[in-house]
Amino acid sequence: MAIRTIGIVGCGAIGRALLKAVEAGKLAVSVAGVTSRTEKSARAFLSTLREPPPYLDRKQLIAASDLIIEAAGSAVVPALAEEVFAAGKDLMVVSV
Repeated sequence: MAIRTIGIVGCGAIGRALLKAVEAGKLAVSVAGVTSRTEKSARAFLSTLREPPPYLDRKQLIAASDLIIEAAGSAVVPALAEEVFAAGKDLMVVSV
């Protein structure tokens, strides 16, 4: 399956780096959305981007994305993997 859109779980250092790379044209993908346990700070960061992706809840993010990129910490991986794989989507774990 060709990856057309990514969804980012986590908007800390890793998630922000990914978003900045997309904005700078260094990562040629479309960001379907972002979710984070710290919604307020994630939304604040997203508002600094030229074309911010939407903030979505996890279920919406999985549905809207071809690939979910985990950038939230290992504690979320088991439940996230179960949800992503149940939806028939792919998951990339990067925070561990």
